[in-house]
Amino acid sequence: MAALSAPASAALISVNFVGGQSGTTAADLTKGGALVTGTAGDVPGANWNNELLSQQTAPVGIIDSAGAAAALLAYTAPNNWAATATSPVGGTNAALMSGYLDNLQNSGSISVTTLGAAFTSGGYKVLVYQNADSAGSFGYTVTDNAGHTVTAYGLQTGAAASNYPLAAGANGFVESTSTNPAGPASAANVVVLNGLTGSNFTITAATGTTGDGRICPNGFQIVSVPEPASAALLGLGGIGLLSRRRRV
Repeated sequence: MAALSAPASAALISVNFVGGQSGTTAADLTKGGALVTGTAGDVPGANWNNELLSQQTAPVGIIDSAGAAAALLAYTAPNNWAATATSPVGGTNAALMSGYLDNLQNSGSISVTTLGAAFTSGGYKVLVYQNADSAGSFGYTVTDNAGHTVTAYGLQTGAAASNYPLAAGANGFVESTSTNPAGPASAANVVVLNGLTGSNFTITAATGTTGDGRICPNGFQIVSVPEPASAALLGLGGIGLLSRRRRV
């Protein structure tokens, strides 16, 4: 019973691409770029890794939601940008959904390496966020070093910065696992890529068939499976089995 009172914890890594319009620097984040300094995300997590550059070709260490060293990250994109030229208003989730890596479809990529057993033993999913300054469908492909390749698409139905918050979702987030290049039937700002187990993976752009084809990730999360609620249910199921055995 004591074990039931302690919440199960999923391993979680969160990365924010700070972005910002022309002239943004680490000392001046007034052009749409923003740091995530608290809890944020579709899967709420702390200790976000804030990446200020559009190119990070030499892998850098990133931490998990508990603040522990967790993996290495490298990425390339033509440049940074943001959907608006002013600092976002609306808390940590608004900060996440402001700046982005611009035009990832132009030979860009995001790579994570050296994930540990907290992710690989039970598998994990990758959530990629997008709220750019143009409408249309957008997709991402994740390929890991365990032989898995997953592609899914989201959809932005309005103009600049209209993809967050979405009224249909909790905390403004709506997920999509759609495999249709035109995107889901309604707006979605979180592309969910399931079924990964490799210690290394790469995210690349999957251009949609509507809009201008731009792929502009605001950030991403790596979430171990099962998540906390699922782990708790598994624990209750195990107790049920033990109870049955005792009654035999």
